[in-house]
Amino acid sequence: MSQPLGDGFRRVGLPLVLFFATAASMVLTAAASAPVLVPAGEFPGFWQLIGLALSDETARTNAFAMAGSLLAILTAHEAGHYVAARLHDVPVSLPHFLPLPLLSPFGTMGAVIRMPAPVRSRLKLFDIGAAGPIAGLVVALPLYAYGISISTRMPRAEALGQGVELGSSLLSLGIEALFAPTGAANTELVLSPMAYGAWGGFLLTMLNLLPIAQLDGGHVATALFGDRWWHAACILHRLMLLVFVVLALGPGAWALGHGAAFTLLPHAGRATFWLVWSQFVGAIAGGGAGGGAGEGAGGDAGPRRRGVPVRMRIVVTVAIAYLGANSLVRASELWTALWLLGTAFLLVADIFMTGFFDSNLAHPRVSETELGPLRKVLAVCTLAIFAALLMAWPMSV
Repeated sequence: MSQPLGDGFRRVGLPLVLFFATAASMVLTAAASAPVLVPAGEFPGFWQLIGLALSDETARTNAFAMAGSLLAILTAHEAGHYVAARLHDVPVSLPHFLPLPLLSPFGTMGAVIRMPAPVRSRLKLFDIGAAGPIAGLVVALPLYAYGISISTRMPRAEALGQGVELGSSLLSLGIEALFAPTGAANTELVLSPMAYGAWGGFLLTMLNLLPIAQLDGGHVATALFGDRWWHAACILHRLMLLVFVVLALGPGAWALGHGAAFTLLPHAGRATFWLVWSQFVGAIAGGGAGGGAGEGAGGDAGPRRRGVPVRMRIVVTVAIAYLGANSLVRASELWTALWLLGTAFLLVADIFMTGFFDSNLAHPRVSETELGPLRKVLAVCTLAIFAALLMAWPMSV
């Protein structure tokens, strides 16, 4: 018998409110980053600047283009999950979009859907887990291709002063090679608002396809390999921390080995992305979002360990992200030292309290019935999409 998902406002009204709140949050965030002309002698406040941006036709059009592009991708992604779940008669909520104005470069943290019970069938688990990223990518690819075709080029020195520097993946590089306007060797491609929104869709899809815990990639990998996948998920989670350490310390160590001074600038702030995302995954697992280890957990994960308290993990991670951003923007050794202390504290606490194999990352148990040959091929292709979208430096200032 299906478990009730609630009715009335919580079932339909709340998802609609969150959808429109997220749309508004994305437009607001895009407008906040738009350059505006301020009359001489005036010193407008933040909301006045937003008003100026939205009253400017070009800035307003750009804000809606970015928000519309990314919102279309997110909606297709969540619709893929929802339709696949309904086709398999799995109870599922409507998508809950997550607004995060100004703090997120896109004004959102994505979206989630809720299932009241774990999916035990590997066939159903694969279909539901893979449908979202594939549906989102079907929308993202033409949006990015068209957005790239209307993007512009400018001298590299000028472009690097325009804002954030975006990372590249094999997929984005391939599309840019086919559709980007040509230019001189010393020019940089500046993405149009539509391309920027689609690039955000690529980034969120990449993060969702990490084959860990109950992210979409975790669902797909568990459906493909079964309960034994949790050991590999734990190793991948720790590899995220290793990537962070290598990206933060590696360039400085390389410089030191070649006779230059060792420094964490600007690599500390750029590498913080991987620390933040690893802790986000740990917070989801530790908070028991949608199941995890313990009773019903996959493999031989054993009982749930307490691990780092979720609230402490979130607070310290946000503080580290703030310190990392300031060390990058201010080019300050003091901010970098504070970032280093916070990072060391979190890494020691994480390893000490959860161990190397974090049982909280274990996926709920699935059946022993393997996927058919076609779905196995599709599962491998879905995980290959993650590799095609992977970016070492997603964003930097």
